[in-house]
Amino acid sequence: MKKLPDNIILDILEGDASSKEYSEFEVWLNDSKEHKEDFDSFRDTYFQTSSLKKENNPEKFKPNMSQAWEIIHARTIKKRRRSIRFHCLSYAAAVIILCLTVGAILFPHRDTLEDTTCVVSVPKGESRELWLPDGTHVRMKPESELHYPVAFNGDKRIVSLSGEAYFEVKKDKNHPFLVKTEQIAVEVLGTSFNVSSYVENDITSVTLVEGLVRICNGKGENTLLTPSQCLEYSKSEGNTNISTVNTQLYTAWLEGKIYFENETLSNILTELKHWHSFNIACTDSTLLERHFSFEIINGGSLNEILEIINYTSDLHCEIENNIIHIQTKKGGH
Repeated sequence: MKKLPDNIILDILEGDASSKEYSEFEVWLNDSKEHKEDFDSFRDTYFQTSSLKKENNPEKFKPNMSQAWEIIHARTIKKRRRSIRFHCLSYAAAVIILCLTVGAILFPHRDTLEDTTCVVSVPKGESRELWLPDGTHVRMKPESELHYPVAFNGDKRIVSLSGEAYFEVKKDKNHPFLVKTEQIAVEVLGTSFNVSSYVENDITSVTLVEGLVRICNGKGENTLLTPSQCLEYSKSEGNTNISTVNTQLYTAWLEGKIYFENETLSNILTELKHWHSFNIACTDSTLLERHFSFEIINGGSLNEILEIINYTSDLHCEIENNIIHIQTKKGGH
């Protein structure tokens, strides 16, 4: 694949990238392992030099990428100098990033960085990925929202999540990474895990792929998870359940797949609502407790999914004017 134009990489870090530029960046990034390594190096140097500048001249801090650019150019691309302003990351128009701050993002005081929060909101039917200031990689599901500071300056790296996201945390043993949700807090040093905490769901879950995490629930109880374990916390009952799981069932969405394994129709429809807009009409609520197992690839249309349910059960599901009508088939199978 052809080399990504220099200005796009800088625009991504500046927060000036257009929807077209971000799409081109995603294609380039996923094209090869080398591209990801190059971007990781560039991004890390960006934050390191910005931090160094801040420590040396806290009263006159103005983030500048020229030093980082020169270092990375020595190994990757043609030399070029450019002073840049440091903004929150900005992606496609569908992702809304709001900067809530007491001052401008060009900071005259040290504490301003800590007071600046970025809010990333992902609309229904879409997913997004981003890199936090410490290099942590986050991939977010539809209807999810993440709050994080423009720079991690405290003893802990703290973010807040509503919805579902997969985290690949940059290791830093001196600064634990903390994900806060409405019901639990997940603390790690460097690991990969999935957190699901939609406001409308009773269950908040954490699935650990690798590493080690400590979870604190609303009662102040601490639990350690090891790889392939899933913790589920019930908001209504206040109970915690830990089980060994196939992590692919919880992370398949990263590859454009969704697995349902012996799941109730009610939970299946709740998940699908994050991807599709519809209401439900069902006169017999017991039908929503039927269990199904199937796989959806690349999203799948709503009609295709309903056809799977119809074909594998005695239910008849049909969508009309964005309303899914659910009933039993006349005469059974």
